[in-house]
Amino acid sequence: MIYDFPLLILCYFFAQLLHPITAQYSPRLPIDIVVGLPIDEGHIFKNPFKLTLPKSQPVFDVAVEDVYYKHRLMPPGSLRVVYEDTQLSDAIAPQRMVEHYCNRSVDAVMGMAYVYALAPVARMSAFWFGGVPVFTTTGLVDELGDRKEFPLLTRMMGTYKTLANLMYEIARSQGWHHFYFIFNDEAGIEGGKGLPRSECYFSLYAIRNRIQKEKDIIWHVDMFSTRNASRRKYGDLLKKVSMSSNSEFLWMCSCTSFWLISSFFFVFLFTSLLVCVHEYFTDLHRVLSLLLIDCSLHPLCERIS
Repeated sequence: MIYDFPLLILCYFFAQLLHPITAQYSPRLPIDIVVGLPIDEGHIFKNPFKLTLPKSQPVFDVAVEDVYYKHRLMPPGSLRVVYEDTQLSDAIAPQRMVEHYCNRSVDAVMGMAYVYALAPVARMSAFWFGGVPVFTTTGLVDELGDRKEFPLLTRMMGTYKTLANLMYEIARSQGWHHFYFIFNDEAGIEGGKGLPRSECYFSLYAIRNRIQKEKDIIWHVDMFSTRNASRRKYGDLLKKVSMSSNSEFLWMCSCTSFWLISSFFFVFLFTSLLVCVHEYFTDLHRVLSLLLIDCSLHPLCERIS
């Protein structure tokens, strides 16, 4: 269902509070959940997945109702969900979360569509009270995978590191050694000052980080802007690729192709889970097992983990 992810997040958070090892007492109710998202979609580089409060609030409302009445995991009124407009700002979003911390009205943070706003919140939350978990369906960038810096961040949709490992395995199986990356990134070109890095940049950055560990792989990078791109520009770039490195693998990413890449990535993650999981999880314990499953148990998952 469309609200599965918020429901799974709520179940996971609830179970952590009730786990006999981590808590020897009844949790304080209600549990305060702060959802930080923008009201408007804004710039695609700041909100690549187009998450907004008007789209997300009904989903959370249904998920909370299911926790109460369908799955009977908690009594009604146990969850207090508050929605904050982050305005896609790396200043306003952290400030809103800090205000909730100061008011002692945050037990978990969800949302945070803008990665530059997500990062400082995920850093600070480990020091709030006994630690406040942060859950997001965005934040796929490689840098957020540092568990020492972001110990309580849970990224529900995977990461670009998994995509990078997949591309490396494909390259290794095909015997490719020359790579050329061409991608759309307004922040990296003249006139792009003040714009954030694109998802194209973050996805290719993760792939580059993976392949540059190999001594026998050569790679090159070129950027362009879709604002002033033309057929001739694309032709010149492709000629440059051909003349400079005789590359065996060309990865081209723009705002349009990013959605195709993302779709491929998420289908791949879902397929991997289907390979690893052979039964339908119904109760809370099995739902949590799905979230925390160790994919290294399966040979296919072991190669990409």
